[in-house]
Amino acid sequence: MFDYYFIWYFLIAVASFGIAFAAIWFTARLHDMTAQELCKGQEPQDTAVFLFENGQLVDATPRALSTIGKTHDEVALWTDFATILQARIPSFPDTQDVNSPGVIETWHAEKEIDKAGATVEHRKDLARITLSNWMRSPLEPLYADDLSDADQGEINAVKMMVTCAPYPVWQTNGDGVIVWANQAYVDLMQKLDVSSGAAKWPQLFNLPESLEEKKAMRTAVREQKEDGETFWYDVTAISKGDMAMYYAVNADAIVSAEVAQRNFVQTLTKTFAQLSIGLAIFDRNRRLALFNPALIDLTSLPADFLSARPNLSAFFDKMRENRMIPEPKNYSSWREQIADLVVAASDGRYSETWTLPSGLTYRVTGRPHPDGAVAFLFEDISAEISLTRRFRSELELSHSVLDAMDPAVVVFSAVGNLSFCNQAYRDMWGVDPDSSFADISIRDSIRLWSQDIGKVPEWDRLQDSVLDLGAHKSWRADLMSKSHGPIELRAAHVSGNSTIVMFCQEHVSQIADKEFVA
Repeated sequence: MFDYYFIWYFLIAVASFGIAFAAIWFTARLHDMTAQELCKGQEPQDTAVFLFENGQLVDATPRALSTIGKTHDEVALWTDFATILQARIPSFPDTQDVNSPGVIETWHAEKEIDKAGATVEHRKDLARITLSNWMRSPLEPLYADDLSDADQGEINAVKMMVTCAPYPVWQTNGDGVIVWANQAYVDLMQKLDVSSGAAKWPQLFNLPESLEEKKAMRTAVREQKEDGETFWYDVTAISKGDMAMYYAVNADAIVSAEVAQRNFVQTLTKTFAQLSIGLAIFDRNRRLALFNPALIDLTSLPADFLSARPNLSAFFDKMRENRMIPEPKNYSSWREQIADLVVAASDGRYSETWTLPSGLTYRVTGRPHPDGAVAFLFEDISAEISLTRRFRSELELSHSVLDAMDPAVVVFSAVGNLSFCNQAYRDMWGVDPDSSFADISIRDSIRLWSQDIGKVPEWDRLQDSVLDLGAHKSWRADLMSKSHGPIELRAAHVSGNSTIVMFCQEHVSQIADKEFVA
């Protein structure tokens, strides 16, 4: 017998299963539709709308993530998103409330000047968050809803200038947390391979807690790798209430130029270190900018004093204390002399010889340098001065010996000019070559001698002997002078192709040796 009850129960079971499956599918479909509806809502696609489910981000409009400058991974959790919003809206909840379905809550920024806000619509385990006025910079002074087109255009222009600036610009709140940064800051983050994380913007620059207002501070940032490149920036801060705006201008070119200049100065310093001449260079502010070790040896000034970059007056005062300058008779006028010295050095006119109390002799020279700098050179010429004095003393002795001789002696150079004569020659011929401005030649001298002796063949021989650079033996001749009677003429070549001529009177000739040796 066919069991109709079994069929009936089977149909009832199939119908129950179908109804349950349909209910489950409809519930899931309704949840998906609700999520899409909550995300899209009635707002246009460029509105910043986020959709969270049980504390996790499930969807967002295209405008949403770009509004806060983050990626989906960086705001994957409600806590991450809340941390970002709390920089401007401290009252925003830390966690999602799933026990208030159908409730709509609104939070506003803490500062009155900041019109940013966040609206949260709760539906069971879903939460739809809409951000308003978030893209506006918190520093903008105009937030009224009734802005004119001109004001709004001006604000948009300012926003574009700051956002698109080619150098990093960012803003911090009263706690020093970065709440906004422009695209150049984001590009620098990517260049340095620094992640912003989920909580906050990273601080790329190592800055002190309080940066002096409107005064640039140079700092460096480095790539996050072993052989990473270093980039230099000049960072300037401008405060407005609790907020602060920072501007970072790349200074790589300036730093490279300064490094090149420093290397050049070091090269010069190494070169100057080998010089025996003391070098002291004072900058345009008349402070010591560069010196070499020889300056320490010559001036007896301590290295720590010179390294402290003394000014020019203190430098010379210290030298005076060490008795390394000529002692001035009137110290009150010493300062004025220093001023005159600097002026003369600036024109390249200063050059003096200092005779020091210690017996040393220095040659001090002042020379102008670019950009208003002045260089002083200190050279110890004691040996040179001593040699010159000794040579001069020997020369004076030689002149004295020749002046004491009875024969008239005159010396002609290789070109035939009179270079020296003794007192006997002056007395004999009545001339003083030292008082003549023009050079006296051998021809001039022969004309003078001929006036007393007359024209004799010996004059031609003597002229040829003086002007001929070849080697010649000493020779002599007897002449008759109208004023001095019989005289003996002697000629011989000496060092330097010079020729010495002697006029000996008769009584002198008898005493002199018969052979004349130069």
